[in-house]
Amino acid sequence: MHSSNYFISSFSSTIQLIVDGSATFKQALLNEPFWHEFIPGFQCIKVDEPKQTWHVIEDSAFDFQEADRTIRSSIENVRSVVLIVEATFEYLRQECNFYTLHGSIIAHGDMAVALIGTVSGIGKTRLAAHASKHGWSWLVDEKFTLKHNQVIGGTRGLLNDRKTRTSAQGTTPTSWTRSYPLAAICQPIITTEASITRFDMTEQKAHWTLYDEMTRDIRQVNGIIHASAPPLQSRDTDAIAQARMKAVASLVHTVPVLYLRGPEQLLLAEITSTLH
Repeated sequence: MHSSNYFISSFSSTIQLIVDGSATFKQALLNEPFWHEFIPGFQCIKVDEPKQTWHVIEDSAFDFQEADRTIRSSIENVRSVVLIVEATFEYLRQECNFYTLHGSIIAHGDMAVALIGTVSGIGKTRLAAHASKHGWSWLVDEKFTLKHNQVIGGTRGLLNDRKTRTSAQGTTPTSWTRSYPLAAICQPIITTEASITRFDMTEQKAHWTLYDEMTRDIRQVNGIIHASAPPLQSRDTDAIAQARMKAVASLVHTVPVLYLRGPEQLLLAEITSTLH
């Protein structure tokens, strides 16, 4: 085995990966589609001064050491490498006031609407796919990134799992290069009811809902490896948390946050009426 250097970036942050392993392992790691499916704004680009350097070592087991930024992984576990790198990227993005949330983005004209939810299976992808068939653009499925209340980018394509493909109904997000002002945030739940239920979140409720979403990528990696010793701790800091609070406050003062429940055609109609 010998080392190879790779540079990967997400918006303004670049991480150098020093990978030790076989050619087969390196190919599996670098060609893993989860990089694009899970890291918003992902691309390969070389820079002179990366923000961080991580070592990825081929091994039969999976483990990591936060202190020296080392990940050991088999070919079967390369997706977990992506999860740890994405948690690092989110920390670096938030240092620059970029904030990533889990959810879909649909756009109508110049306005974007975020479809968010704390659990999977509530209908975000299904509603986005429905919107794409009725005059909307479907921009993002899994995760999107905000900068000053603008949607500046997101993940590409669909997650490669049966649930997502079924919900997408044969459609996929479209490619795009510009930013969109965020006009509304919606937490949808698709049901077969004959009418819809709408709840406009108070600023306090919206604040804590969005604040929790904006810490999700930083928090989620803590539970990946239960057998690791010591376990990975949160990368959050007081300075980043205070800046995040200000970003959320700005967002909830300017963008309505809705809870909608009902069939997708009525949900889309309600979202459309909110924009006008």
